[in-house]
Amino acid sequence: MKRLRVHKNLILWLLVGFSFIGFLSAGYLTAKYYLGEIPSCSFLGGCDVVAKSKYSQVGPIPLALVGVGYFLALLFLLLAYVDTKKVLFLKLSFVLSAGGFFVALMLLWLQFFVIGAICFYCLISDFSSIIVFFFLLTKYKKIYGN
Repeated sequence: MKRLRVHKNLILWLLVGFSFIGFLSAGYLTAKYYLGEIPSCSFLGGCDVVAKSKYSQVGPIPLALVGVGYFLALLFLLLAYVDTKKVLFLKLSFVLSAGGFFVALMLLWLQFFVIGAICFYCLISDFSSIIVFFFLLTKYKKIYGN
């Protein structure tokens, strides 16, 4: 029984950790945007191309800022669940992460097939979203027994 509890806690803290990593990455890109600087990618070399692309903004709002909001909301919901154990927070996290999962897939597709450049920091945010979604998917299945 204790082993199961440790496993549950580990998954929860991994969820929080990956959400925080995604937040840091999106926060870095947002800061660079508002400072008027282009993020540099030392080994992938495509951050400048992605940051200058027409896909890096939604109207006047940088996409990275949307990512900051997304990851902050996830962090809030996950930490609320850790604190209260109310399943509602976990369900809302799952719904939010499902949207983030599809957005991450779309952004990866844009980088690889439309823009033709890869942003390291974008990859961190995208893969954080995908990992969070799959961890929550397994947790969601356990809640409903499916």
